[in-house]
Amino acid sequence: VLLYRVRDLELRMSLGQRLFGVGTICVHSSDKTAPHLDLISVRHPREVKEMIFQAVEEAKEKRRMRTMEMVGAQDDPDSQDGSEEDFDEPEEE
Repeated sequence: VLLYRVRDLELRMSLGQRLFGVGTICVHSSDKTAPHLDLISVRHPREVKEMIFQAVEEAKEKRRMRTMEMVGAQDDPDSQDGSEEDFDEPEEE
């Protein structure tokens, strides 16, 4: 999964994982080959999730990309088909 394609990071910690100080980091991306990736039994999961988040933000900044989520586009009078969109768009300078 390319870092700039990461859409969301999720942390899951079951009771057993909490006892052992580990967790599962779920990576949701726009990558067609691997849209969902679970990193299982990660030590210090909160810190690792934050490190991944920072790396994702840096990768997006390098590519000058920003994520736009069009939620409720059917209420938008400028929307052509009323569908929801979720895409990366280059930032304008």
